[in-house]
Amino acid sequence: MAEGNKKSHKILIVDDEPFNCRILKLKLENAGYKVVTASNGEEGLSKFMVECPDVVISDIRMPRMNGYEMCKYIKEVSNGRPYLTIVITSTVEKRERSFVNETENAVLLEKPISPGHLLTIVEDYLNKPSFV
Repeated sequence: MAEGNKKSHKILIVDDEPFNCRILKLKLENAGYKVVTASNGEEGLSKFMVECPDVVISDIRMPRMNGYEMCKYIKEVSNGRPYLTIVITSTVEKRERSFVNETENAVLLEKPISPGHLLTIVEDYLNKPSFV
């Protein structure tokens, strides 16, 4: 993908752990993406509505509004606009697998995650013909 095209793609990272946000933001910005962060689901939902990102990377367990609730509301306000959801969790249980299976364009990653692997998933999605 051309560098100019990457800069037009926005990624929203929602995690209550500042360290996780910083590491992922740095990796994605170094790859040429515009990255916005939020520290909980409420803030993530607000930033989704303002920024209209192409990718949402979210932890599940967060204060104020968890990742499940945030993703549910995002789906309602997205008006069918395509976006990738990457769910990050420390424990992969039946609920997490069901959530991802029922969510269009969703990927489940278990912590600890490799920022390089995450970047590959993002680039594979954004290199689809609908985004190029």
